[in-house]
Amino acid sequence: MEGECLFCNIITNKNGLRQKSIVNTALYEDNMFLITPGLGSLTPGYLMLMPKRHLLSSANFNPNELKRYLNLGNGLREIMGDVYGINPIFWENGTGLAPKYSNCIPHSHTQVAAINFDKEREAQIIERVKLKKFDMSKINDLVGNDYLTYWNENGDAFYTFEEKPRQFMRQQYAEQAGKPSEWNWRESENAGLENIAKTIEQLKKPFEKYLPEFALSK
Repeated sequence: MEGECLFCNIITNKNGLRQKSIVNTALYEDNMFLITPGLGSLTPGYLMLMPKRHLLSSANFNPNELKRYLNLGNGLREIMGDVYGINPIFWENGTGLAPKYSNCIPHSHTQVAAINFDKEREAQIIERVKLKKFDMSKINDLVGNDYLTYWNENGDAFYTFEEKPRQFMRQQYAEQAGKPSEWNWRESENAGLENIAKTIEQLKKPFEKYLPEFALSK
């Protein structure tokens, strides 16, 4: 997919993409995954966690990738909890058989944010898109479906197959961050660059020091 997929090109550093923009900075990298800051960062600690293998969603992980993904999730929760004083949240808009929208990036990516939804907002999100609790280790059961997964600061995981507005969770993130009009990262070429720089400064060294231990844990 290199040449067609933006994330594949970042992963392989095609044409020096990682050096051309700080948003492509590798905060953590191993043989299976890459973590970078997220464009459109409304707060420090907004990340993209992506597999190196070109997959439409995390539901397509093989057993080794899934184990590493869960380990990284636990590591991110602990390390970011130490840095920011709150555990992060995670969400993924998983693609089933083909991207629904022409401008979607057709490569699995989990968004991570050092922010917590207040309990009222979380309850509204769960009700609005009919989120159901599940075991994240069973994410392969969602394969072939368009889905949303949400992993909260307590480690509770949810999924839904329900239709939802575009960038629904980005909108919720923006509202919780107090920046409701800034949810659409595509509307600004330099979206969130100040927060991205802060994220790199705050997380790159802790990730390099501690994440490998979590990633490789049994």
